[in-house]
Amino acid sequence: MTTLPAVRQAADLKPWTPTFAMSVNEAVEQVRMKREFFKRCMIENTHYGTIPGTPKPSLWKPGAEFLLSSMGLHCEVPVKESVRDYTGRDHGGEAFVEFLCSGVVYRQIGPQPGDRMVIAMADGLCNSWETKYRWRNAKRRCPDCDGETIRENDKGFYCWRKIGGCGHEFQSGDARITAQTLGLVKNPDIADLSNTILKIAGKRAYVASTLLATGCSDIFTQDLSDDEDGPGAGEDGGDSGRRSNGGGGRQTGGSRGGSAQSGSLTAEQESELRELNEALGDKKWSVPMFKAKVGRPNGYTVTKAELEALGAGAQPPATGEEPAEGEPS
Repeated sequence: MTTLPAVRQAADLKPWTPTFAMSVNEAVEQVRMKREFFKRCMIENTHYGTIPGTPKPSLWKPGAEFLLSSMGLHCEVPVKESVRDYTGRDHGGEAFVEFLCSGVVYRQIGPQPGDRMVIAMADGLCNSWETKYRWRNAKRRCPDCDGETIRENDKGFYCWRKIGGCGHEFQSGDARITAQTLGLVKNPDIADLSNTILKIAGKRAYVASTLLATGCSDIFTQDLSDDEDGPGAGEDGGDSGRRSNGGGGRQTGGSRGGSAQSGSLTAEQESELRELNEALGDKKWSVPMFKAKVGRPNGYTVTKAELEALGAGAQPPATGEEPAEGEPS
């Protein structure tokens, strides 16, 4: 005969029953302090940014660092897994690089390195098949200086000095220019992006684990803007495209089968707007401002008009690609 175990009494279950670690009044005060800290201490476009159309601001890495240091917390971001197939041997002949980092937020509770209490952990994934790394927008290159600075007017091609070109002119039928492949092409230099991909994976893990540890997900969302030249992206700058669904967890770290375009702009439109912005020199918009501008409804049309107005007298006409004043004619 089988004897069933005795039913536990309610008192016996108490140690296994989840309870709040603070009183309701303490919790209310903590929420108040958290929101007060956000309003009075954190700076928009430095610690966080707002992407048009999203309900909450995005936490940037400088903001995550600020939150952790203010709460006496630390974060380590070791590489958990990595794939570095530069020859494409295991990926159908196409190079593939991937890093999975794990953000570990902890509090130091003693003098020894191991004297720590882990508060939160989260993964961040980035790989070279994400849209902005897998593809590049090939534009006409100058046969002489190899810069992507070729423009065309009614007399032929010219290498535009205002964006770093050599100023040389070419006939309209020059096969060295007309035979070039233009538009979206697969990036042949994936190995050059390895450090960038590693940094972005680490940043995603850092921000995601910070949100978990600080309980600030009610104020911020994961940083959706992973441009390497944006705030807190890392030490190395680079033109890494517009946006990705970077996020922090592995589930939002990008797809291995990304499409050739993302967002509301085509790659050609974005490249054109970036070029107009760069041509403004010292007057060019910052990266966060540029993102906010192009993220508006009708962002391409409105932003292009604004950039052309700012650069009046220094830009070629929008139609016909004729040279600006001082350029070859």
